[in-house]
Parts: sequence; structure tokens; C-alpha cells
Amino acid sequence: MPTPVRLRFPPSPEPALPRDRQLLLTAASKALGIPENEIAELRIQKVSFDGRPRARRWEVRAEVYRSGEEVPGGPATEPPRLGTAAPSAPHVVVVGSGPAGLYCAFDLLASGLRVTVLERGGDVHARRIPLARIHRGLGVDPDSNYCFGEGGAGTYSDGKLYTRSGDKNAVRRVLELLVAHGADPSILSSWRPHVGSNKLPKVIQSLRGTLIAAGAEVRFHTRVEELLVELDAGGGRRVIGVQVRDLAHPEQECSRVASDAVVFATGHSARDSLELAIRAGARAEAKGFAMGVRIEHPQSWVDQQQYNGLRSEHDLPAAFYELTTQVDGRGVYSFCMCPGGWIVPATTHVDRVVVNGMSLSRRDSPFASSGLVVQIEPRDWCGKRAIANGLHELCGGAPGDPAEDPLFGVRVQEALETRCAKAGGGRSRLPVQNVAAFVRGEGTGSLHETSYHSGSTPTELHELLPTGIAERLRQALIDFESKMPGYVGEHAQLFAPESRTSSPVRLARDAEHLHVLDLEGRPLHGLYPCGEGAGYAGGIVSAALDGRRVAERLCARLAGVPSS
Repeated sequence: MPTPVRLRFPPSPEPALPRDRQLLLTAASKALGIPENEIAELRIQKVSFDGRPRARRWEVRAEVYRSGEEVPGGPATEPPRLGTAAPSAPHVVVVGSGPAGLYCAFDLLASGLRVTVLERGGDVHARRIPLARIHRGLGVDPDSNYCFGEGGAGTYSDGKLYTRSGDKNAVRRVLELLVAHGADPSILSSWRPHVGSNKLPKVIQSLRGTLIAAGAEVRFHTRVEELLVELDAGGGRRVIGVQVRDLAHPEQECSRVASDAVVFATGHSARDSLELAIRAGARAEAKGFAMGVRIEHPQSWVDQQQYNGLRSEHDLPAAFYELTTQVDGRGVYSFCMCPGGWIVPATTHVDRVVVNGMSLSRRDSPFASSGLVVQIEPRDWCGKRAIANGLHELCGGAPGDPAEDPLFGVRVQEALETRCAKAGGGRSRLPVQNVAAFVRGEGTGSLHETSYHSGSTPTELHELLPTGIAERLRQALIDFESKMPGYVGEHAQLFAPESRTSSPVRLARDAEHLHVLDLEGRPLHGLYPCGEGAGYAGGIVSAALDGRRVAERLCARLAGVPSS
């Protein structure tokens, strides 16, 4: 059995951790009181930096194998080779090639099923063309953008791999598959695992290669326009395939793809896909989400706050922060914090704007940004609460109860995105305000250079945002200033809106079998909602975990079932 050891190191001018193995071996030898030559292997489990003022040191948790102990093999650094499914094997259509869809497809193939992956957007390289256009203010491709395309929304918006999932082994297996396809092995031990938008596309491309080698068909620029449903012998309803449009040839008629099951892993921004599922009979339920703004500071200021000047002379990563508070019974918190990154346009509609953050693997931009969002629950957009929160006025009405319109949260997102687009003036320009002016509630304040390349328009966001969001943000900023002095300084500015934090809708599914349920709570066989878009995940890793969960249940159901 390996011996666990915890090692501590001061910051160093040299890039010593975790790359200097000799430094680690010497420290482990001293900590355990054994000669270095008795250490057969040292396996790093976790590397973190304790940024608290009284600590500010590296901490390494490792396992030491002594001479004579059996040392297990390390994680694979080459893609696995899966077997090819038999022609008679059941066929599953996976809609969406984000983390939920890709991991689900991988596990289905590993279990011997036939798989077709349908993606409305382009592959990771083809996506770069519409991304460049939107940055230049030349419009957005509604099917291939920062949200849609191979790898999903996370591919070109940072590639952060943080998760609060309690199943550490399952999380590690998700990360190990990325490493096997080219991700840096350091993500297995980093306390803030991150691939970077410059490296993640190659990892995704390699994973696609593994799927294709196992017999999967992967079709890009293919949008699902209808779920095919039939009545079964017992009077129930069953999804038997999809109707698709080839977006490379939109003038052609739609075609059908038959299947034994459809996995719906469309991502948090595929609003039209939610409507497809509802038309097929799926029950949609309103769920909470969060909206707000993105705040940007100089990265040098964040470094000074967190490291007290250490980064200028030592090899330390770009500093980050996490802030949270409660205002009038709702959480307000930092979200998707991107140290050393950029603000990017993440809309999927030509008449709306959305902001997100991204960073490359080195995180060497001079800017740091973070979403700053307010928790919104379904009852907040209903009745008198909708009026008090400014959501009735934003949307031109509101339901009396969440069940009256399960998609109303989507309508709230769309209304705010449209309002902000008009305030920005079009061509992807964002409304912007100095954060100190926002807190004071007057003027737009002095504005500064920004990482957002598509342009911005000075705007009084305290007037533009719905009352419930604006006032909670204002009070939260005052609280954050007390926790991180200078947070509400003249050097900081706000951009709106940060509205795609998660899906405001959940497609109801059976707790055991994970197929979707209809309005009466009966199973709609053959349809498996999955990942963020279905309301069961939030982030790359949690979406991948849900994809694997669905694959497991689906394989159990289809075992021994002849192909359709």
C-alpha cells in the first residue's frame, strides 16, 4: 500500500511545481524519514496553492511507493481502442456533441452499441470561422457559434473542469479520458483543472477520432427538426428516431434517422430543441437559474489582492477569486471566473447579446473577468413577484404560476438579451458601465481598455437591468468590496448580460431509468434527456458525468434488444 504524504513549499522564482520531480522526492524522503533510493515511485494526487495571507504556499498531496511495493500503471496517455459494434446491435442517436453527448457516445460504443452523433454546428476547426465573424460584428450563425458546435459551449469558452460532484473516482475517470486524448496530465492533480480554449479543440478532435474508429457516424451541420414518435402496442408513445436537416444543403428536404433510442444532449442554449421535446410529449418543468453581468478587472490588481505582490517575482498562476453573498433571500455570486482571459460574445441569435469568459492555457491576458449573477427561482417571475423584480415589465407580462409556462425562464433570458442588444447598438456591441458608477446609481463613469473586442456602448446598467437583478447586484457589490477592498474600484467595469449560466428548464425524466416523462408522468420511451440543456448538469465535468449515467441506463435497457 502506498504511503500518503503532504508536502509544503514556498513560492519560487523557478517553475518548480509539479515539474521538478527531484524536489518532490527530496521533500518526501525527508517527510517520511526514508532514504530517497527507497522510493520506487511518487504519485501526485493534488497540487494547490494556499493563497491565504498567513500561508501563501504550495501544497502537494502525494502517494509514495517504496521499493518492493507493486506500483500500479498510470493513466493512459494514448486514446483507447474500442471494438466495432455488430451490424445487428441496437442503434442510438445522440443529439449534440458537447461533453454530455461525447461521453455518452463513448460509453455506448464501448458497450457494443451502434451510435450516430448529430451536431447542428461545425467541427472544432470549422467553428472558428463564425466565431471570427461575430467578433468583427458581422452577425452570428445561429447554428455554429460559441454555444453550438463540436465540443459544446466549453470548447471555446475556457475549458474549466471544476465540479462539485462528490464522486471523485467518476470525476477522475472523466479527466483521464481527456488526458488519453491529449490533455495535459496536470489536470488530474490540479486544484483548478483547466485545459484552455487553445488546447481543448485538439482534445475534442482526438476524441471524435476514437468514436469514428469504433464505428460511430458523426454528422456536423445537421440540425434535428423533429422527434419521430409512434404508439406502441400498449398504447404508450415511443421515440423511434429523428428528422434532420442538412444545413450545408438547406434547400434539400429533411431526412429521417431511425434509432432504438435518442439521447437529447443539446446544451443549455438550444431553446428550439426544448420545444421539439415538448411537441413530442415530454414534460418540461421550470427551474432556477442565474443572470447578471460580467465584471472585469486588471489581472494585475487581482494578483496583488490575492498574492500581495508575490507573482511579480515568483512562478505563480494568474490569481482567481470566488465571492458569494445573500441579498433578500437570493444568492449573488461570482461565476465562471476567468483569470488572464477575455470576454467573448456568446449569443446564438442575431438580435441579442450574451457575454461569457474564456482563457487560454497560459492565462496570460492582462484582464480578469467573472460573471456576477443573481439567483432567480421560478416563483420570482410569477404574479406580484414578477412585478416587484421588474420581470413583468421586461417581458410584457408574466404567468401566475410556473406551471402555466415552463419556458418562461427562457423568455426572461431572451428579453434581457434583446434589451441589452438594443442598448449596445448592434453588431455585437455590449452595454458597459463603470462598476463604481453602477453602485452609486448615477452616470456611466469612466471606462477603460477591455478584453472585449467587439465594441461596447456606455450605458446606465442600473436602469437597464430589471429591478430585482440590479438592486441585488448593487448590494452584493458593496458586500464584496468589504471582502476584497478595491473590487468596486474605478478600474473595474460591468458588461451585460451574463445570462446563459444554466438552463432555466428541466425535462422531467424517470429517476431510475432516466427516460423522459410525459405530462401525466408516464414514460415516453426511447428519449433520454441529458446534460445541461435538459437541466441535469452545470459545466463540462458534470455534463460528462450525466452523459455516462444515461449511457449506463440505456445500455442496460437495450441489452439483448435487436436493432430497429
